[in-house]
Amino acid sequence: MGEEHPLISAVVLTRNRRHSLERCLRSLSAQGYPQLEVVVVDNGSTDGTREWLSEQEIIERLVIVEGEPEASFAEVRNLGVDAAAGSLIAFLDDDCEAQPGWLARIAANLAEVDAVGGATAPPADLVFPRWWDERMGWAVGLHGPEHRNPRTAGSLAYPDTSNMAVCRPVLRREPFQSVGGYLDGSAAVYRWGREDAELWRRLRLRGYRTRFDPEQRVTHHIDPGRLCWSYLKGRARQDGQSAWHRTREMALVRLALGDLMAGPGQALRSLLSLRRWRVHALWRVRQRALVRACVRDRGHGAVLRLRMGALKRWLLGSLKRLGRVPLWFLLTQLRSPLRLRRRVPEHPEHICIACQGFIGDTVLLGSLLEGLRRARPDGRITLVANRHARELQGRSPHIDALVEISPPRFLFGWERWKEIRRVLRRLAPDVVLVPYWHDAPAWPLLISHRAPVIGFGEDMGFRRQLWHDLLDLRVAKDFERHEVENLFALGRCLGVEGEPSTVYELPPLAPPSDHFDALMSEHGLQGVPLIALHIGATGVGKHWPESRWIALAQRLRAAHPDHRLVFVGDSRQRPSVHRLLGESPLEGAVNACANRPLGDVAALLRRSRLLITTDSGPKHLAMALGVPTVALYGHSSERRWGAWSGQIHHRAVISPGWDLRPEELGDLGPEHRMALITVDEVEAAVESLLGRNA
Repeated sequence: MGEEHPLISAVVLTRNRRHSLERCLRSLSAQGYPQLEVVVVDNGSTDGTREWLSEQEIIERLVIVEGEPEASFAEVRNLGVDAAAGSLIAFLDDDCEAQPGWLARIAANLAEVDAVGGATAPPADLVFPRWWDERMGWAVGLHGPEHRNPRTAGSLAYPDTSNMAVCRPVLRREPFQSVGGYLDGSAAVYRWGREDAELWRRLRLRGYRTRFDPEQRVTHHIDPGRLCWSYLKGRARQDGQSAWHRTREMALVRLALGDLMAGPGQALRSLLSLRRWRVHALWRVRQRALVRACVRDRGHGAVLRLRMGALKRWLLGSLKRLGRVPLWFLLTQLRSPLRLRRRVPEHPEHICIACQGFIGDTVLLGSLLEGLRRARPDGRITLVANRHARELQGRSPHIDALVEISPPRFLFGWERWKEIRRVLRRLAPDVVLVPYWHDAPAWPLLISHRAPVIGFGEDMGFRRQLWHDLLDLRVAKDFERHEVENLFALGRCLGVEGEPSTVYELPPLAPPSDHFDALMSEHGLQGVPLIALHIGATGVGKHWPESRWIALAQRLRAAHPDHRLVFVGDSRQRPSVHRLLGESPLEGAVNACANRPLGDVAALLRRSRLLITTDSGPKHLAMALGVPTVALYGHSSERRWGAWSGQIHHRAVISPGWDLRPEELGDLGPEHRMALITVDEVEAAVESLLGRNA
């Protein structure tokens, strides 16, 4: 903002709550914030509120706005925004108290983001019924336990206008949505509320930077009469109706039907807990109301196909869950006739690391290999892996042997099964450690040999949860930590101690081939500064629009005419790059996408001043080689997959929608997250590195 204390306008709506309003204004006055304006929108009070406001001496700078009795919540809030003069607009309900430092935290947060929400808690003396669970707080304007984690709170649930602040220019462009209804104080019109949730979702979908700050707190003095089951169900129904009327997206109906189909199972699992049963039941009331509102609006035919799809998914899921337990028991008996779990030896002499990972996974594996060798200097370590591992870790001093398993695309069915089984039986290890197992059958890894198997409890490449259940020892994966630290946690099961190395452990790679020398000579790339661009990715959620790549390449070519642009990747990206260069000819740009040995790719990266990519494989390879990178993150986490060392030489461009949930995305698809990253952001990151490395 550039101001130490920007003017904050606190907008408060009120109607016949004079005593609550006085308490609210006193909490704002006690903040001690030097630049405060309070805008009170009085929507037809008859209890003397207007007269009291005219005479009050609590707030020095007070603006009184006369509301419109027939206006909706959204329209009245927009009136307050129009009357406000501050560059920051904060919202607070008249039955709420701002906690100390509330305005200061708003100013600090909005200096970095466009909108911020905070936690809303009940007063300490509020008595809840015995069956109350704080996860039901959303129905009465209170926040649940999911809001205590500042990293995920904003994506799990939304802040209310009882504790929300937005930069004024944003509210000018994105006012509260009005869809009808009247604000007359009755619960019957609450279905026309929820304008705060709609605004928050809209801001997130359009790429505005949002944040949820659990320390930005207010106390909500709710009426104890609301803490009854009948009132909660009524509010849940109204929330579901409002969700449909404000979005009218069939994707939300599809998700609601999925929740309703899962309802009977949840009810059975929660029979022993009345609180848990009520939590799920209240949410089902809300989702049922959403579906019924859609049916009333568009007819039964509009949701019939969705109902059938939800029923099909529920039946398949139920069959899988019912079959998992007996199948698990059968497979464990086949694997070890007398024991359900094989014990991990305390001092294994032969450790087999079974890793079918992608390029990035295999680069990060180096720290685990180094830790295992340090812990077992006299042991035997064998790496059973794919071609990537042979090229990247085949010369590692930390392994005694490497056995390459043929690429999965050349082995089908029983042939793939038999090769993995044959390799593991021939090696006869004391223990098998599995960091990643992508695109390979899990059966022979888990049941066709006698060694115990250690792996992660999730997210290691297994296609079925059953395979995770069959592991002899499961290690929890922490998605808030870097993947190197997760790999080290896996190694600690075998005695690895200390912390992982602070540098990438990548052994010398094979020298470049003759094809690489021919490429450099053909395009005259010797001695010319290069900028490498990798536009491909394995998942659709990592795809940045090709039009953005074209615009970025044009800007880089204009800003750095002495540099050559080289597009890298495998043969799958070659047609895309060819089309891209055909649509927008770039003088001197080279399409180097081909199925090259990793030694050639590494040599090309070493000759580049930086790499721009959306994919983890080439990114981690460049990082391990000491090449600066600009990495674009859509749904993946920079904390988990970012640079492990030398962060000063790398830039992460993170999508403002990185934590958007399926309920928020609707029918937009996972690629929407990447589409929120602008060319300006990427160009700024590139220039910051090129300037540093000049």
